[in-house]
Amino acid sequence: MQKPSIYYGLFFLFIILCSSCEDIIDCIINRYPVLIEKNLKVGTVDEYYSDFILAEVKNDSDDDSYSYYFSLLGDLPNGIQWSEDDRKLILEGIPTEKGRFYFTVELFVDGRYYDGNSDNMRDPLCDDEASRSYVLIINWHIVLVV
Repeated sequence: MQKPSIYYGLFFLFIILCSSCEDIIDCIINRYPVLIEKNLKVGTVDEYYSDFILAEVKNDSDDDSYSYYFSLLGDLPNGIQWSEDDRKLILEGIPTEKGRFYFTVELFVDGRYYDGNSDNMRDPLCDDEASRSYVLIINWHIVLVV
């Protein structure tokens, strides 16, 4: 029964030799940012449109303690703008063209903070970036003539 004690010894040695054991514990918890998958609302030309894409940090109940930064790659219809509001990327405006608009949202999350026991910045995230592709559909306004 010496094999288990060898593994415990190697694990203990690994923990001692690591430069930042807190980072290892953080990655065992596996905190990472995600963009929530969703189908965006279908919009109509010349009618006000509003929807949002939500970001969160998986495996952390305190999502709001992080800083979220978004970028959008691809096309939005003329008349639709995007903005940020905490954990939301907001799409809104009055679209002036119809079609399917494909874009990718990139997310960067900053969770760094000062550890009270040192002068070092700590980052509890294993990864601080995420991206997801979306489609925004804008249809013509249908007028029924009777």
